[in-house]
Amino acid sequence: MAVAFVVLPIVGIAEIGGFIQMGTVLTESMGSDFMKPFFENPTLTFAGVIAIISYLFIGIGFNGAPHVLVRYMALRTTRDVKKIAIIGIIWMMIAYYGAVFIGLAGLALFPNIGNPEEIFPMMAMELLPWWLAGIIIAAALSALMSSIDSMLLITSSSIAEDLWNKMFYKGDLHEKKTILVSQISTVVIGIIAIVIALNPFDSVFWLAVFAWAGLATCFGPPVVLSLYWKGVTKWGAIAGMIVGPAITIIWYFWKPIDIYEGGPAFLAALTTIVLVSLLTKPPEGDQFEDMWSTFTERNEAGTPAFLPSDYEYLKGIQKHELRLKSDKHIVSDLMAKKITQARPFLKLQRDEAFE
Repeated sequence: MAVAFVVLPIVGIAEIGGFIQMGTVLTESMGSDFMKPFFENPTLTFAGVIAIISYLFIGIGFNGAPHVLVRYMALRTTRDVKKIAIIGIIWMMIAYYGAVFIGLAGLALFPNIGNPEEIFPMMAMELLPWWLAGIIIAAALSALMSSIDSMLLITSSSIAEDLWNKMFYKGDLHEKKTILVSQISTVVIGIIAIVIALNPFDSVFWLAVFAWAGLATCFGPPVVLSLYWKGVTKWGAIAGMIVGPAITIIWYFWKPIDIYEGGPAFLAALTTIVLVSLLTKPPEGDQFEDMWSTFTERNEAGTPAFLPSDYEYLKGIQKHELRLKSDKHIVSDLMAKKITQARPFLKLQRDEAFE
C-alpha cells in the first residue's frame, strides 16, 4: 500500500506535466481561489486557519482508536514503543501526502469523473501497466479489509467481554457463551455496516472522518488524561466518553460553525472529564499510589525508565562478559527480575556507577 501511495502520485503528476502544470490546470478548471494557498499569491483567511486547526484533531484520533491501541498493547517490551511510533509517523506521512496528491492529480487528469471516490482505481488502470494496476488495487483492498476486520473483531469482543460478560455477569459468563455473543455481535454489526454502505448519507470519505471523530472523542480524552493526571475519576471518564461522541453527532448534523466536528468535541470531552473529576472522589489508597508511582517512575514523559532497586541486579550482571550472551539470554535475565525496559540497561552500561 505504501508503494501505491508513492508510485501513483508520481506517475499522475508526471502525466500532467509536472507539479506546477498540475496547479495551473486545477486553477483553470476549479477557479483561481482553489489553489491560492499553494500557487500564485498565497492567501489564507482566519476562518481557513481555524478550519485547518480543527482538522489537525484527526491526528489525535489515534489516541482513541481501539484497533490502533491494541497494537501498542501487543508490544513485547517498551523498548519497541519509539520504534513503532517512528514507523507509524512515517507511514502516515506517506499515506496522507500520497492520498492528497492522488486526489489533486486525478482531478486534473479526469475533471469530469462521475464518482470522485473511484479516482484511485481509475488512475491505476489508466496510467499503469495492467499487472501493476492489479497489484496496487489489490493492495488497497487488502488494507481496507485488514482495517475492517480489526474494527469488527475489536467491537464484537468489547461487546461480548467488556459489556456482556463483565457488566451483566461480573466476569462469570462461560467462555463458550462469551464466544457466541461475540459471533452474534459480529454478524449484527456487519449487517448494520452493509445497510449504511448501501444507503450512505454522505461520501465514504466524510463518513470515515465522522466515525474517526467519534472514536477520537470517546476514547482519546480519557486515555490521554489518565496517562498524565492521576486525578481522573471513573465518573469523569464516563462523562467524557458520553459528551465527546454526543457533541460529534450534534456538530456533524447541525454545524454552528463549519469546521471539523472532531476539534470542538474533543475539547468538550476533555473539559468535561476535568470538571467531573474535580467534583467527584479521585482514586486513592496505598495500592493506587504504589501503582501510580511505579508507572510514573518507569514512564515519565514517555521515556522508558527503571527503578533504583534495579541498580543492584544490573551491577551484578555487569560483572559477567555480556558479549558472550545472546540477546534472548539477556532479555530473559531482565524479565526474570521484572525489568522490562532494555534501553535503561544499555544506558546504565555507560553510567559512572560502573566505573
